[in-house]
Amino acid sequence: GNHEYFGDTEQSMHNISSRFPEMKDSSWRSFIFKKVAFILLNSNTELSVEFNERQNQWYKKELSRFDLDNEVNQIIVVTHQPPFTNGTGIGFGDDEFVIENFVGSFNESKKAQLFISGHCHNYEHLLIDGKHFIVSGGGGGPRRSIDLEGDYKDI
Repeated sequence: GNHEYFGDTEQSMHNISSRFPEMKDSSWRSFIFKKVAFILLNSNTELSVEFNERQNQWYKKELSRFDLDNEVNQIIVVTHQPPFTNGTGIGFGDDEFVIENFVGSFNESKKAQLFISGHCHNYEHLLIDGKHFIVSGGGGGPRRSIDLEGDYKDI
């Protein structure tokens, strides 16, 4: 989520890596489960430019690796902030950072068909250019309003 990064970023990263030792050197990862590859990304803009560049290089390599892997049928990309949403309110809406850093490569991938995110505290299923985008966030936070007349249509 984004709340883990409020305050001191260095302390935040220490807390996360203490709780999740497998994420000591990064806060992103990938794995394969039953022929589906998952790529979990850190979409928090509070992180350094160097951190984001390192993650983006890794992300593109993983997409390419999974696209070429005959054992992988599909790729699911996961971020906290959604690239696209009909959610409204301060701090909610389409996330330009996620669009700029992750959506282009997602769209270019043949096997990447599903992009899952949260943050907006609602459920949406958007079909954009033949790719599925799901916003599924509740996590105890208040539900947000959705602009049903917006650019995106729930399906």
